[in-house]
Amino acid sequence: MLAVALLGLIPFILIVSGSDLYREQIMSDIGGTRTAASIISGIATGGYAFGALLAGDLVHRLPQRVLFHIGQGLLVLGWALAGRAQNVEMFGAGRVLAGLATGTLLVTSLPPVVRRFPASQLPLTAAFINIGFFGAIAGGPMLGGAIAAFHAWRVIYITFAALGSANILLALLSLPKTPPTNPDLPFDWQGLSLGLVGTVLPFWASGELAAHGFGSVWLIAPLTISMA
Repeated sequence: MLAVALLGLIPFILIVSGSDLYREQIMSDIGGTRTAASIISGIATGGYAFGALLAGDLVHRLPQRVLFHIGQGLLVLGWALAGRAQNVEMFGAGRVLAGLATGTLLVTSLPPVVRRFPASQLPLTAAFINIGFFGAIAGGPMLGGAIAAFHAWRVIYITFAALGSANILLALLSLPKTPPTNPDLPFDWQGLSLGLVGTVLPFWASGELAAHGFGSVWLIAPLTISMA
């Protein structure tokens, strides 16, 4: 179960922390610009935040195991789209989808690891999770440098898609069948809509900094709307 959680979450962390080193290679290959790359990265990170929010709501209504497999399947599709991208739109869709899916896995994969084992195992579980997450943050630039040196960004994205497919099979053997906690809870469309605006627009605004200054309407408008 711990391996399922780490395999689902670590690839996105590696990409976020190391992609700056080979971003120009990607944009050159697919005909994108530096601004487009920055916006895609920002929205993908915002998608990660919204994915966690969305899964936190859906887990009350749907079985956690089902939600995990949906999220992991979308993650495989996202990495595959990004790895096979022929244009900036296809690449952006893949990266954003991967971010959104990883956010849902944060809610559907980690809690079973923490809850299903006795309290005596919690320090060991926390140690592995912290080493995995912070190790990925530290290792991302090293991986990014290797990708840049060998021009292998497509290879790494397709590799992540393959690992995600294997993780689906691993989850079938390990994740428990937990019923939803409150299946009759009304769906909060208004709350999730506000959550989408509040999580995605600030990261979109930060992506605009690559081409515009702090005083630009392209930054101020989405930032103001998200804060409102």
